[in-house]
Amino acid sequence: MKMYSMLALACAFLIGCAAPRVVVDPSWKEKPATVNVVFTEPFVANPEDLQDDLPDYVDHFQDWYLDQLLTNLANFAKGVEFSGEMISRNQVVHEPGTMEGENVKVPKYVSMQDDADIYLVIDDLWIGRTEVWSTCSTGMGDATMSVECKVPAFANKGSFAYYDAKTGKRLAYGDFQ
Repeated sequence: MKMYSMLALACAFLIGCAAPRVVVDPSWKEKPATVNVVFTEPFVANPEDLQDDLPDYVDHFQDWYLDQLLTNLANFAKGVEFSGEMISRNQVVHEPGTMEGENVKVPKYVSMQDDADIYLVIDDLWIGRTEVWSTCSTGMGDATMSVECKVPAFANKGSFAYYDAKTGKRLAYGDFQ
């Protein structure tokens, strides 16, 4: 799979989804050198979860989210420089798109500049706690064994799109749940 498709799918997987849907423009064939990530304020379903899991970020969760997103994207897409910021909702418009025969709204940042090759726009971000299957240890000492168990984890859903910063052309878009 080409780098552009991998980058589009990476966004979906790295921001925490089980089933991303992605549409990639077949003309997007070049790996970008720089990507500017912008996202609207995440909606946290249960703020008490932040107190339990991320107490240092209760009042500025978006800082933690941006740091995690940029770190994960940089680890996945070697050689690409990522930067980012949270933007206000009034800086995002929605354009029509189609995925799997369904009409969807695709986010677009209205203030793109040519300071990066690509813009990644993330919108309608919802974050909440869910349970996922994992391997847990039970017992003590030599009697310890591994079993499948459910553990709490953060889950999120939202939509995203990639744009050529110089032309404004949409290169890829999708959603994640």
